[in-house]
Amino acid sequence: MSIASRSLLGLSAVILAGGAVIHALALPKAAAAAAHSTLAAFFVGAFKGLWACDSISSFGLALALGAIASFPSIAARSLVIILALPLFGFTVALFATMGNFFPTYLNLAAAVATLAGGLLHPRVTSGRISLPSSAGARA
Repeated sequence: MSIASRSLLGLSAVILAGGAVIHALALPKAAAAAAHSTLAAFFVGAFKGLWACDSISSFGLALALGAIASFPSIAARSLVIILALPLFGFTVALFATMGNFFPTYLNLAAAVATLAGGLLHPRVTSGRISLPSSAGARA
């Protein structure tokens, strides 16, 4: 198993998990700011929901990438590369809407690390993907 691939996927998972936690912790302050704005109630609710969804999706990707870094045989190379695509999409959307914003560069770093980790990810040669053995575990 490629240590470079595992390291890059692990780095991406750490960046995304850290960002997701910080983003989620900022929700109450952002929600209060939106509530005191001139936005209609529907748009305030949409803002809060989308803010929470962004945190959840980042954390979900972090969990998936962390699992793949820990157990490379659970994912094919193509899947890892596909997981990088939403990260690039998030980066483009953030640059387009917020401009030069430091967390966007962290998202870009996670996207590049995921893509590079996917390209370096070992090919599955048996055609079968299995979870790690639980030999010795008691039911």
